[in-house]
Amino acid sequence: MIKEDNQFAIKKLIGTLYRNRWMIAGIVVFINLLGLLYLKLADNIYRVEALVLVDGKDNPSFAGDEFLEGYESKGVQRNVKNEMGVISSYALIREAVEQLPLRVSYITDDFFKETEHYPYFPYQVIADSSAYQLTGELISVEKISDQEYRLQIDGVPVAQYHYLEHKSRSIPEQTYSLDTVLQFGEPFVGKYLSFTLQQDDSQTSIEDFSFRFNNLNKMAEEYKSDLEVSLNDLEATIFKLSLEGTVPSKTTDVMATICDLYINRSTRKSRLITDNTIQYIDEYLTKASDSLRQAKSSLERYRRQESLANIELATVNAYDRVKELGDEKSQLEANLKYYESIARYLIRTKTYGGIVSPSAFGVDDPVLTELVLELKRLDTEMAGLSVKATQNSPQITSLTKKMENLKAAILESVDSNIASIREAVADREGQIQRVKGELSRFPQQEQNLADLEREFTLSDNLYNYLQEKKAEAGILNISSLPVSELLDEPRVVGNEPIFPNKPLTVFITFFFSIVITGLVVGVRETFNSDISDREQIEDHLQYPILGSIGKQKGDIRAALHGDDLYIKNAFKELLVNIELQHEDKPLAVGITSTVSGEGKTYCSANLAATCASLGYRTLLLETDVYRPQLSLLFPYAKHIRFFNDYFEKNLPAREIIQPSELENLDIIFSKPSKDIHMKGSDKEVFAELFIYLKKHYDIIIVDTSPAGLVTDYFALTRFLDVNLFVLRQNYTKLSHIGEIKRVLSKAEFSKVGLVFNNVKSHPVERYQNYYKPYQYR
Repeated sequence: MIKEDNQFAIKKLIGTLYRNRWMIAGIVVFINLLGLLYLKLADNIYRVEALVLVDGKDNPSFAGDEFLEGYESKGVQRNVKNEMGVISSYALIREAVEQLPLRVSYITDDFFKETEHYPYFPYQVIADSSAYQLTGELISVEKISDQEYRLQIDGVPVAQYHYLEHKSRSIPEQTYSLDTVLQFGEPFVGKYLSFTLQQDDSQTSIEDFSFRFNNLNKMAEEYKSDLEVSLNDLEATIFKLSLEGTVPSKTTDVMATICDLYINRSTRKSRLITDNTIQYIDEYLTKASDSLRQAKSSLERYRRQESLANIELATVNAYDRVKELGDEKSQLEANLKYYESIARYLIRTKTYGGIVSPSAFGVDDPVLTELVLELKRLDTEMAGLSVKATQNSPQITSLTKKMENLKAAILESVDSNIASIREAVADREGQIQRVKGELSRFPQQEQNLADLEREFTLSDNLYNYLQEKKAEAGILNISSLPVSELLDEPRVVGNEPIFPNKPLTVFITFFFSIVITGLVVGVRETFNSDISDREQIEDHLQYPILGSIGKQKGDIRAALHGDDLYIKNAFKELLVNIELQHEDKPLAVGITSTVSGEGKTYCSANLAATCASLGYRTLLLETDVYRPQLSLLFPYAKHIRFFNDYFEKNLPAREIIQPSELENLDIIFSKPSKDIHMKGSDKEVFAELFIYLKKHYDIIIVDTSPAGLVTDYFALTRFLDVNLFVLRQNYTKLSHIGEIKRVLSKAEFSKVGLVFNNVKSHPVERYQNYYKPYQYR
């Protein structure tokens, strides 16, 4: 039983789907077309990704930690999260945007979709950098000829940007419109914009386009908000960069420029230190070179003038001591200059990345070296932290305090060293004076020569020392390597857009087409008051369905002449079922319906034609005098006498009967009349008519008025052997079933049967192709 119920439910579902097949197909096609249109018009969004490796220490060079001690940062550890903040900082992204050709965007319309062209476009807009430009709005260009173009601006709000000063301004509640013809290559100066439009390719097929001046500050902010930086591995120093955009080449260029600027950032910082060192050495070399040149010139001139011989050994020994003391004094003075320069640097500046380590100038001061390196480390940490935190944050405040304390300690150490060095310089000068006193007994000429030689030697040594340090700084400058490395070049992920997702869109479109179709069909079936299948009839009426007539395709008269075999077969089946209800002959069959349009006349005519084709003497009686339709099915019959004349003119029955073009079939037609109303009192007249008809015919088919609308049918029921009610699929309302019950309760009916007409999903349609081949044999 359950299996039968399931089969019944499946059949009912299939029937419902079949009845609504065109609507279902239309909804599915429509929704899928919407999906395809969405895929066509939606902006494609591409994801560009890159991998960056961050080294754990600052400023590596090819020579290792031992080379040029004092220039390197002694392995200051780098905070990876700070580096992630640096690469996503507004300043870095703003610099990248400035380096790329992003001032102007070029857009064309392609089937209701805007397409941005980058980097090449056959037209070039050259903005006047000295003027404010109207930004953020499309400016339309229509090419008129190779020399002229039309410029249109339609009531856009005024927001401007200055490309040199990097400033923005807007005029609230102010709009700007423009429609003018201009020349290619000639500058245009307007109220809110100034530019020159050049045509790079006069043979281009693009004649209409739009361009837009971009606010680089806003563009940098947008890229900053869109740029995603994440650690590729929690235990590694590799992070992944992701950026999405509608123009893949543009997004890739932006990502590549950001990576390039970030990777070269540490190299620029290292080179800043060495450049400062070289600059300081150059200044000192200038002075040392002048001193060396003067000492050499004085020595040579004195020798030429005095023609002196070699100094005696005693004099040499004394002067060696003076030279030794002089070297020490020179070294102390060099150290003194370094300490004084450190003090001036710390007092003048608030950033300490360019401070030079003591060992870079040959100053052996381990304590000061550690203090300087610690200050540089804190300065690096401050640079990374300032990207993510505000100036008033606790971290910034704490770090600033540490740096101030460290700066004070360095200044204190420097001041102490300066005082000590000055005392040492004074001591060396005193010793030199004492040795010179000992030399006073030597000839004055030899003493003067020794002084000049000593001065020359000191100047020469200092000059050579500075040249050596300058060479070392230059080597370090060119040998500095980036602390970061680009592992994966920026590339478009999958070489296709991530949005819209075509497979997902197709799936969602298909899913919603099924859901919406189900909802529409369900709602339609729920609120559909039309009878759609046999089960609805059988659930509400206890009378048998004697026949199901398939939907007639083409001429409705085809079955009358036997041309449509599968329809004729359905009426044969109906006749067989009628005969099972009443086997005796003659047989009178009344056919009615609840309302007009259910096909009672069609069924009456075709049933009569079927009976006649089987050899039965058949009469088709039309008693519907309100809307007679039988003459439309038999246009070739002679319409001389009518059923109305039987009452109005008291004509005998034989005179109102007319033959048809079909053998064994006669017809009594009716004509429209509002004066005739059949009543039960006419039973004598009807009795005579039916006695005559049953005497001369085997089967009488009576086409009556709708029983649900007029009461004429009740006057005939006593003369009818079988009463047929016609119900039409998807036309007869469920409420009409109640009307049938009401009609049947008003009178006594001998036999009652139902005819289900115009059935679209009836199995008889499956036999249509079975019958058709025999029509042509």
